Amino acid sequence: MVNLKVGNQKRNAEHRLEFLGDSANFKTKLVKKMSNLQTYAVVDLEMTGTNPNGSERLIQFSCVFTEGNKIVNTFSTLINPLRKIPEDVQNLTNITDKDVKSAPTFDEVAGTIYALLSDTVFVAHNIELDYRFLNSEFERIGFPKLDLEGIDTVQLAQIAFPTLASYRLGDLAHFLGFKHKHPHHADSDAFVTAELFILLQKKLASMPEALLKSLLKLSDALLYETKQCILQAYENKRKQYEMLDKEHIEVDGIVLRRPRFEVKKGFNDKFPKTEAEQSRLFSGVIDWRKEQAKMMNDIYEHFNGDEKMLLVQAPTGMGKTLGYLVPGAYQAQEGASTVVSTSTTALLDQIVKESVPLLKKIVPFDFTYEVMKGSGHYIDLEKFSHTLKIPMNNQTRLLQMRILSWLWQTTTGDMDELRLTTYRAQLFKMIKHAGVGSLSDKSAFYGLDFVRLRDVRVKFADFVFTNHSYLVRHAEEIGKKKANLILDEAQNIPSVAMEQGGSVFDFDLVKIYSDTLLVSMESRISFSFEGLIRQHFLTKNEYRTILRNIQIIDHSVPFIREKFWERYVRTKGGSKKEFVETLLSPNKVLGLLKENFAIFLKTTKAYTELLGQMTEMKQRFFRALDAGTLDHEAVNLLTDWFIDCEKLVESMEKWHLLEFSELEKMDETTLVWMKHSPNNPKTHLRLCFSRLEAGKYLEERVYGYFKHIVMCGALLFTKKTEDYTKDQLRLDDDVLTKRYQSEFDYAHQARAVFATDSPDLSSMLSKAEYHAYLTDALSDIIEKTSLQTLVLFNSLEDIEAVYNGLSIRGLNKKREILAQGVNGTPEKLKKRFVLTSSKSILLGAGSFWEGIDLPEDKLELLVITRLPFQSPDSLINKVRYRNVQAKGHNPFSAVSLPEAALKFRQGFGRLIRTKDDHGILAVLDSRIVNKRYAHEFTDTLPKDLRIDRVEMKDIPEIIRDTEKDFGF
Repeated sequence: MVNLKVGNQKRNAEHRLEFLGDSANFKTKLVKKMSNLQTYAVVDLEMTGTNPNGSERLIQFSCVFTEGNKIVNTFSTLINPLRKIPEDVQNLTNITDKDVKSAPTFDEVAGTIYALLSDTVFVAHNIELDYRFLNSEFERIGFPKLDLEGIDTVQLAQIAFPTLASYRLGDLAHFLGFKHKHPHHADSDAFVTAELFILLQKKLASMPEALLKSLLKLSDALLYETKQCILQAYENKRKQYEMLDKEHIEVDGIVLRRPRFEVKKGFNDKFPKTEAEQSRLFSGVIDWRKEQAKMMNDIYEHFNGDEKMLLVQAPTGMGKTLGYLVPGAYQAQEGASTVVSTSTTALLDQIVKESVPLLKKIVPFDFTYEVMKGSGHYIDLEKFSHTLKIPMNNQTRLLQMRILSWLWQTTTGDMDELRLTTYRAQLFKMIKHAGVGSLSDKSAFYGLDFVRLRDVRVKFADFVFTNHSYLVRHAEEIGKKKANLILDEAQNIPSVAMEQGGSVFDFDLVKIYSDTLLVSMESRISFSFEGLIRQHFLTKNEYRTILRNIQIIDHSVPFIREKFWERYVRTKGGSKKEFVETLLSPNKVLGLLKENFAIFLKTTKAYTELLGQMTEMKQRFFRALDAGTLDHEAVNLLTDWFIDCEKLVESMEKWHLLEFSELEKMDETTLVWMKHSPNNPKTHLRLCFSRLEAGKYLEERVYGYFKHIVMCGALLFTKKTEDYTKDQLRLDDDVLTKRYQSEFDYAHQARAVFATDSPDLSSMLSKAEYHAYLTDALSDIIEKTSLQTLVLFNSLEDIEAVYNGLSIRGLNKKREILAQGVNGTPEKLKKRFVLTSSKSILLGAGSFWEGIDLPEDKLELLVITRLPFQSPDSLINKVRYRNVQAKGHNPFSAVSLPEAALKFRQGFGRLIRTKDDHGILAVLDSRIVNKRYAHEFTDTLPKDLRIDRVEMKDIPEIIRDTEKDFGF
């Protein structure tokens, strides 16, 4: 027992008996020495706030005790904080002032809690918060700090389950199948954390000894004594003398799955065309659906016909994916492979994880498939192996441990499986794959390289799944004129092709990174490159050659930048704009570079030599790491230098576009311009390249490599969108076209309401006035409704202004408001929005208009703040519209309007995703009511969708009434 203050001993003993109840066996353990098994105290706290500075107070303490991977007892008590509980905390925890009014104060239960925790290991989900806060409370009332070993279940979960989307306790409970009755209630949270902790220990125990050994080497980076869990699992495994199973192989401390190549069993069956045949095939897996069956038959017939192109209008909810996968599978039996390309990586993952398993259950034969992404998505095992030997910070070490655990499980090496919201961590730049050409056949990992193995398997795959971005760059490689091609969300591939042709060369970024490298190489402070020479890592001559090449880049690129500035900026006079875009042409750029040919050639030669020198230096560095011939300072210096080198190489990546041969290949479909500040020559000057239209490129570089092509998506709503789509995709007016009906009952599943009195956006309305209107409108909706809400904007500037306005009104304290560009990246916000258990509000632009799947209660209210017209003032659009006008067409009618209508329909497509969905659409831009072109937008919506056109003040009431009708 602990020594408590004499005056408190009796009172604390009384509360200990009161809160422990009748568990005499457990009370005995408190008085006597704990049993031989280690006792873990899994703790969770609820408090008035999270700042452990003495100003906040506990409102609930809960603890679950485990021994030998079993729960042996529990303890929980509410605590009177002697102050009002903040409203947001009451909403989160469901603990009210009334609940704690008759509860003991912390002073009254502190002795009991202190005694309970003595001689235990403290376990918590985010231990830093709970352990520190509890100790601050003990210190506040005169108790000594707890001095316990501690374990963090967040970090253990990241290692044990490296591919989960979230490690918040509620999300882990959902993923792992734990019952979590009262999230954010300490007793429920503590019990779930205890179950999680037991599972994590079992998971560690299942890992092979070699993996545990590698994890243990990095485990000093973990919080408190979390590493002891890995050590215990390793010691137990070592005593068992267990061999690595046949499914795995160990290379340089990394445990990998052995490569496997699927061998199909011979089978040949006729494609089922009738309802009876298809019903038998689908039995027990999916229901027979008329529109889906028609689509299957049409695509199968197309694959066996003479026509090359088939354009398919496939609405959401009709089973489009299986509609093309089933005929594709039967084509494989006839010797033809099928390439499926999607608009986003998220949709690609959804097909592979959800639709492919369904297809395997449906068809009575085996098929193979491969996923193709850019090499940068995959891990380079050799590079990763070397990073394990380089000093890293604790956060990076934890990430490496997570990757080690993932490598034990993955068959693809696709780092997207880690489901990280960003790959900005420097580690990913160090370990991402650079393509098969970058590999050494002498590496121990060469035969296990994920990209090499993928490239072998894809040659024999029945299906190849990829995204539009990869397809437009590698169509020849994966098509080979014999495969069929399915373009899912085909309306997006023109913009992808244009983006792929878009590049930016930033002259000033090159200068920044080359300066950084020169400072590190020429520095005489502390350890420098002179030390590397003394350690015989490189010679003086090698050092001088590398230095000279960086100096050439550092001097020559700014020289060429100045020539562009003098010719195209300085002579143009000033401008009030912060940044302006100056239209050039490939010939103008070519002419200027030819005038400075010697400097350009010298720079290209220096850059090429530097790339070779970096490669040699890296290989030498890795060999030195393996041999242990470099001291700690040398390793740190080289690690930082390589990171800076990668930044310089990345900034020089588009230098090749200035090659004369590249510029000479550019035609009238390539746009070249400079972006710069006309009044400040010290700001960044960027040379930009873009495709003006993609149809010609798609026709020449994509379509020709496939036998049959099916284009699916939301394409053909109105005459204008149909004409626009065919023009963008370079299709004939009489292209074979199939339309299918949606199976959703929009009359009963959805409702739309349009504002009739929004400010006239074509008037002299200021941005401040527009933002005030949106803030007022959204505040009214948020305060009077309680739905999971997505608000779509056209710009991040609008989002920031509206978010600030809503925050000033205190609405972010009543509802969780997620705002793109303010409190997270799109990837992070999507994850939080999908996983939230509360009714959140997400303010998004760009990618939120498409490519996000929000079924059922994940989205209940969709608000479109403004019709999604592109800015006519951007240089690209000015040139596009000018070219359209030169052909005798109206740019607004032929391009701007159908683009906006299609994007509007894509936004609406987020709302209803399944037959069980219900949702409300609110449009706050009255142009959808008052303009002559309004029908171009409303005609894209389902014909049976109810639409109300009302004043803005009436919209919240209609939403609230519909909310009741739909049973939200």
